[in-house]
Amino acid sequence: NHYQPEVKGGASNTLKRWTQDTTYKQYDGGKFYNIILDPKELSPIKSAQMTAAEKKISKNFKAIMSTLK
Repeated sequence: NHYQPEVKGGASNTLKRWTQDTTYKQYDGGKFYNIILDPKELSPIKSAQMTAAEKKISKNFKAIMSTLK
């Protein structure tokens, strides 16, 4: 997925890319969210706070994202 927001006067040059499933979302820059518990994406989950399962999902998301560049 990617998102290029509209800004006043035209499209932004900022491209936002991410990988997600039904529970988690990870941006190209690495921010990782539980979109069920944090739907407004206010508190990214830090690597040190991730469960083993979340670390595995994050690693998979990064692998997917690397194939899209």
